Amino acid sequence: MDLRQHQASVAVVGGHAQQHLQPLPGEPQVALRRIAQRLVVQLCDRIDTCALGGLPQRPDDAAEGDSLGRRAETTRSFVVELIGIARRGTARPSHPEGIGDAHDLLSGGKRGGRGEEWGTAGGCGEEGGLRGLRIRYTIAPLAGSRPPGVWPGSSDQHLKTAHLPNLRGAAPQVNEHAMARIVEVQPDRWLPRGEALCKGVGEQRPLVVWSGIPGESAKVRLVHMGQNQIRGEWVSSASPSPHRVEPPCEKYYRCGGCPWMHLDAEGQADARRGRVAALLARSGLGSLQIGALQPCPDGLQGYRHVVKVGFGRSDMGRIRVGAWSRGSREIVPIPGCLAATEVLRRTMMSLAHHTIRLGIEPYDPKTRRGTLRSAVLRASRTSGEVLVTLVAAQRNRQLAELAEEVARGVNQVVGVWLHLNAGPGNAIFQRDGDGVVGVSALGGKDWIEERLNDCTYRIGPGDFFQTNPSVAEILYQRVLERLELVEGDAVLDLYCGVGGLALPAALRTGFAVGVEEIEGAVDRAREGARINRAPAEFVCDGVMTALPDLQGRLGSVGAKVVVDPARRGLEEGVFERIVGLAPARIAYVSCNPEALARDLAMAARMGWRVDGPIELFDMFPNTAHVELLAVLVPPAGQPEPSRRGPKRKLVR
Repeated sequence: MDLRQHQASVAVVGGHAQQHLQPLPGEPQVALRRIAQRLVVQLCDRIDTCALGGLPQRPDDAAEGDSLGRRAETTRSFVVELIGIARRGTARPSHPEGIGDAHDLLSGGKRGGRGEEWGTAGGCGEEGGLRGLRIRYTIAPLAGSRPPGVWPGSSDQHLKTAHLPNLRGAAPQVNEHAMARIVEVQPDRWLPRGEALCKGVGEQRPLVVWSGIPGESAKVRLVHMGQNQIRGEWVSSASPSPHRVEPPCEKYYRCGGCPWMHLDAEGQADARRGRVAALLARSGLGSLQIGALQPCPDGLQGYRHVVKVGFGRSDMGRIRVGAWSRGSREIVPIPGCLAATEVLRRTMMSLAHHTIRLGIEPYDPKTRRGTLRSAVLRASRTSGEVLVTLVAAQRNRQLAELAEEVARGVNQVVGVWLHLNAGPGNAIFQRDGDGVVGVSALGGKDWIEERLNDCTYRIGPGDFFQTNPSVAEILYQRVLERLELVEGDAVLDLYCGVGGLALPAALRTGFAVGVEEIEGAVDRAREGARINRAPAEFVCDGVMTALPDLQGRLGSVGAKVVVDPARRGLEEGVFERIVGLAPARIAYVSCNPEALARDLAMAARMGWRVDGPIELFDMFPNTAHVELLAVLVPPAGQPEPSRRGPKRKLVR
C-alpha cells in the first residue's frame, strides 16, 4: 500500500524548529497516517540537529565538504516527501507515541547533500510493521540573517547558543569545528547535587562540570556562560579515573536524576565518605570516625518505590510525560527509567500512553491553561500494589477515564486519586492550614501497606514515606540498636512522620511518643499504632512548641530521643530544649551532611559527644544523596534518671 505525497516544511532558526504538516490527501488508514507524521517529524529533527550540530567557525569554511553539518547557512527550508510506504501486518510503534523518543529511523540512510538525495529506513514496529520507506528531501537556503551569537564574537553569547539538546538523551556529540568551546580542567571537589567543581575558569568564575570526577583531568565542553558560574559537560579524559564507567541510561545527559551514574559502586561510596569527611573537618570535627557506607540491597538500579513525573510539551508541541530535564522544567520521557521498579515503569508507560491518547492538556503556568501538572506513583515492596496521585490545576472529566485506563492496563494499580494545585511555584502538593494534602477519589482505595521491621505502615495519597524501603529498614534497625533500648525506656521520636521509628520502638520498650506537625502524617501514625497494637501516641504540633509540654512527662526519665529533621536540620533552640529533658541518648538521622556537621558542632560546644562512628546509608544510588546516623551521649556528670518513664496501656 502506497501512501500519497506528504510534505513538511521546517524553518530552522537558532536550533529550534517550527513544523507545519499539510494534511494527507484522501483518508488513508489512521495508523499509517500517524506513522507517516512521526517519520517526518523524526527526519526534520535529525536534519535540524545535523544542520546546527556541526556549524563551521567561519563563514568561508562552508565551501569545505557537502554534508549538512558543514553548511554555513543556518536558516533553511526542508521539503520532505514520503514515497512508497509498504505495510506488512499491523504497523504498530514499539513505544506509545510520546512516551519515548522515536527510533533512529534514518540510521541506514544517507545524511544528504546538495540538491536531492535518497535515504532509506528500515521497518518500524515490534513485528517489522513497515517493510520499507523511501524519503526524498530537498535543502534550500532561506533569505535572512544568521542567528545572533552563532559565530564567535562575544564569548558569553557564543557559549549560550553552543549547546544543542540531544534528541535521544545519549552522550552529546563533540563538534570538531567548535574546539574553542572545549577546555581541559581538573575538578577539585563535589557539589551537593553531584556535579564536579573547578575554580578559576573564565574570568575566575567557577566551572560546574556534569559527569566530571574530582582529581581527573578531562576535556570539558562549555555549554553555558552564566553571570556567576560556567556550566560544562565532560567530553573525554586521557587518563580516566578507575571508577569511571559508561552510564547505562541513554537519558543520562538530559534527565539529570542520576548524576553519579558515571561512577561505579566503589567510586560512589568513596565520594560520599569523602564529602562527609570534608564537611565535618570544616566544622572542626575532623577527628570523628566515619563508618563504611551501607549499600542498597537492591543494587544501583530498581530501588525507587516512588516516582514523580511531570507533564509538558516538546519543542514540536507534542504532549510529553516524564522527568524534569536537568537545569530546566522541560520534560524528558523516561519509559525505561533504571532507578524505578519494574511495576512503576509499566505504570509510567500506561499513564503516558493514555494521557496522550486522550489528549489531556498539560498545565502551562505562563498561560494558566491546561490540566495535568504532575503525578506521584508509589509501589509497595511488600504487596506490589501501586497508588497513583494525579496533580492537576483544575478538574477535567477525562481524568476519570484516564484513571480507569491506567488501572486496567496495570493490574497492580489499586487506587488513583486527584489532588488540585493551581498555585504558583513548582511544589507538587499544596497543603491546607493543617498541613493536610487534599485529595479526591478517581477510583480504588486510598492506601497501600508497607512492612518494615515487623511493623505495618499504611501510606496514602500525599503521605511521605521512604522512597527506598530496603535501605530504610536497615537504617531503622540500626537506630533502634544504637539507642540501646530496653523494656521500660521512654522513647521520643521528633519529626516522626507516619511513625517509622516510634512504632517499632514502642513495641520494644512499652512506650513511645512521636511529634509531627503535618496532620495527615499524624493520622497515619495513629492508624499504624492501632494496626500494630503499639503503645505509642502522637502529637500534632511543631517540635519547638511541643517540647515544653512534654517536659512534665519525659523530663528526668532518661528518655531515648530520635531526631530526623528535614534538610535544613534542627531549628534554632531545638537542641537546647531536647537537652532540657536530660535524655540518655540522642540518635540523629540526617539527609544533609552539611546540616548534620553544623548541629554536631553545636552539640559539642554544649559538652555532648558523638558515640561511635557516623554511619552512612546509600538511600539513593547513583546520586550524591546520603543518609547519615550519629548517636550523641551526654557529658559526664549528667544526673541519673530520677524516675521511671510513663507507660501507655491503651492501644488505639
